[in-house]
Amino acid sequence: MTTARLDVVPLPPPDADGTVEIGYRVAPAYRRQGLALDLAAGLIAWGGRHGAQRCLASVRPDNVASLRTVARLGFVRTGEQVDEVDGLEWVFTLELHDTLRHPDPPR
Repeated sequence: MTTARLDVVPLPPPDADGTVEIGYRVAPAYRRQGLALDLAAGLIAWGGRHGAQRCLASVRPDNVASLRTVARLGFVRTGEQVDEVDGLEWVFTLELHDTLRHPDPPR
């Protein structure tokens, strides 16, 4: 029997404004190994290769690890929303032209 380490939200092509939203989840046994940072960086790169101008990420305010991940990748908090499953989420935006100067996430 195999246990999934990661869940990735499939990315549709960028919308008319050039925006994609990334999503990820790391299984508890595999957290604190840099997997979310690497995965999110890969999703951002994928978006850029497919014409995205910016990425969005929605994070629950109590998800300290994910808040740290988006901060390390350069996302800026731009709003909040209420998700019907997760409740309150903070919305973060990353302008992709900024990441082209810093393609590798800090460790």
